[in-house]
Amino acid sequence: YSEAQANGYDYENDVYAQALYKSSLSQLEKAAETYEMEPEDLLKSVYGNRMKMSDFEAFLTRRTTALGYAKVLEDSLTVEDSEADTYYDEHKDEYDNVSYRYFTFSYDNVTYTEPEEGEEPEEGAPTSEEEAEAMTEENRAAAEALANEMLEQITDEQSFIDLALEYADEEDKEKYSEDDATLVTNGSATATSPLAEWYSDPARAEGDTAVIDNNNNGYTVAYFISRERDESTTVNIRHILFGTETAASDATEEELAEIEEANAAQQEKAQQVYDEWLAGDQSEESFAALAREYSDDGNAPEGGIYENVYEGQMVSEFNDWIFDPARRSGDTDIVETSYGYHIIYFIGEGLPRWRAEVETDLISEKYTAMY
Repeated sequence: YSEAQANGYDYENDVYAQALYKSSLSQLEKAAETYEMEPEDLLKSVYGNRMKMSDFEAFLTRRTTALGYAKVLEDSLTVEDSEADTYYDEHKDEYDNVSYRYFTFSYDNVTYTEPEEGEEPEEGAPTSEEEAEAMTEENRAAAEALANEMLEQITDEQSFIDLALEYADEEDKEKYSEDDATLVTNGSATATSPLAEWYSDPARAEGDTAVIDNNNNGYTVAYFISRERDESTTVNIRHILFGTETAASDATEEELAEIEEANAAQQEKAQQVYDEWLAGDQSEESFAALAREYSDDGNAPEGGIYENVYEGQMVSEFNDWIFDPARRSGDTDIVETSYGYHIIYFIGEGLPRWRAEVETDLISEKYTAMY
């Protein structure tokens, strides 16, 4: 706050900070309404009788000034392509996706439980800890033998797929009849399992195979496909959320009716705000202004913007709309999800996913270094 004051930060004309201030006041008013209290009375009940509305407003001004100035500083930070490339090269394990196939031969670890006095061990159960260990070793050796037998027959990726189906238990045959049953395309190079240690080796090459000992959990046959940074497309969007409620499983008919009525009102409000935007200049700027005024989402002060959204990040209905191949810059619509009704504005493509993640991390480091 002091730094913002010293550096002439223009709080009154910072759209983000002003929206944040209004949003915080609105949250207080809604909470007070829920408890059927005046906002100042609610503040007194939480902070004591000496708390005044003017005190809260002064605190809120200081807080949103600090947050607004912090955002100005963070937004001023940039990442050059050369910086991103260098940072990526130094931290590949954090950003690379590994594609591989795997099939595991599990085995039972047998344990010995001493029977109650006068009782006999169940048929087939070990009669001592030594026998249990011997039975476990027999199971382990059989699993290892099968894994090595499969390994010796692998000639290419398709043979791996076929062999997995061949070695699958009868109850798993249907699962492994799907070609993707053994496939992983987003393996993390920072994982610490024995399998991850194998596929994360920088020397690993396409077509490499191995049998991995999973530390008493079976033997995995692995086939390496590739390791590369994630070049998948991200998108930039804005949205205005009109949140809805979900009824509890034990809700009464009266409660269900109230929730249904409230949700219908939110749907109607979403349509009204959308119509208001359609009747105006239909610009991204006017959409952002409406998001600041109406959205129930936490990013309302930022004009409802989400940048560099990757596929699968959002709830399915939202995701399907923004990643529709037919989507074009300026497209808008109302989409219903489990969160409520979203008016969405499609801005366009963002950065490749790896580049977006590197930029986020680099800017965070730069900002931290400032303080």
